Amino acid sequence: MKLKSKYLKRIKEIYQRYHPLSIYLYGSYAYGTPTKDSDIDLLVITDKDEKETYKNIMHDLWDFEVPVELVVYNAEHIKEKMGWNLMIKQILKKGILIDGQAIS
Repeated sequence: MKLKSKYLKRIKEIYQRYHPLSIYLYGSYAYGTPTKDSDIDLLVITDKDEKETYKNIMHDLWDFEVPVELVVYNAEHIKEKMGWNLMIKQILKKGILIDGQAIS
């Protein structure tokens, strides 16, 4: 993982503020291949409303130095998607759990 410590700290602050079930880092930063144009890809799994969680987190990250691609699912939706959604399968298999509980 090539995520700068200040970015990791900010993501952990999001976890502390909103208490999602899990935050996963995926994409080029997780796989060690970021470029100067890379964004930070995050999957947030919550037990709260997906849209509200997305809105709150994006509001907190509006001034982030690096663009953030945020995907938010509640726990029920993620379990439904695990069986057939290849992106979700890949994130849960190859992504990095930043904080929270692993989903399997």
